[in-house]
Amino acid sequence: MDASAFPGAFGTMVADSNALVDAHIQVKLRAIAIMGRYAIGDLSQDMERLPGEKAVITDAETRKKALDQITLDYTIKESSGTTMVPASDKRPAVDLVANALHGLNPDGMD
Repeated sequence: MDASAFPGAFGTMVADSNALVDAHIQVKLRAIAIMGRYAIGDLSQDMERLPGEKAVITDAETRKKALDQITLDYTIKESSGTTMVPASDKRPAVDLVANALHGLNPDGMD
């Protein structure tokens, strides 16, 4: 909305609302860009820690990165012939992922 189209305090409120919406969109775009990098195996970027209620975005990104790192490590070990878990027993791998994700969330992932 064009804040200059509104005089006085209302124009200020429109400008402030525009700034709030833009900040919200920028956070989403940053999170999507990072997740996009993770999707192609580039785990080199981290999301800056967000405050307050927005911290759920950072927490989700951190869990996703941990899961991707475990998957990448497992894939590398599988492709090199060093099996991390026996093919007949995938439960340790499931437990490994669950424990890693649980450790990133102090309240648990129940």
